Amino acid sequence: MQITQEIIGAWHQHVFGDWIKEIEVEWESVEEGLITARLENKEKYCSHLKQGKDRMYGQVIMALTDTMSFMVLYTTPIKPLGTLTQHSSFIGAAKGPFFKIECRVKKLGKRISHVETTWHDSEDTLVFHSVSSFTMMEEK
Repeated sequence: MQITQEIIGAWHQHVFGDWIKEIEVEWESVEEGLITARLENKEKYCSHLKQGKDRMYGQVIMALTDTMSFMVLYTTPIKPLGTLTQHSSFIGAAKGPFFKIECRVKKLGKRISHVETTWHDSEDTLVFHSVSSFTMMEEK
């Protein structure tokens, strides 16, 4: 099944584990090879350490990045089997009222595909960047 704007929310709720479903992401747009989303910075996503009370946990960022990277490949004709690599860089503190997330297929291959994900804060500052690679299902 190919993911579209109409079914992305239901697909997210059906396919992934409960702890991923708890990340309350707003799906802004879906097209072939591109998903954009918005995530409000809520207390449950933030560090409870004194120096980072308003900063989103890296685990939330990386989990949603991997989830969206997998999902964006389902907007294409070739489907992924699973994640091979995720090279991630935390560019700055992930704080602010919300984040804009863009996940884009950079290379769609028959055996391996590459996806780039960026997170920008509410001031449009890049706070996280990731490039992931996936093994792909063989066409039959």
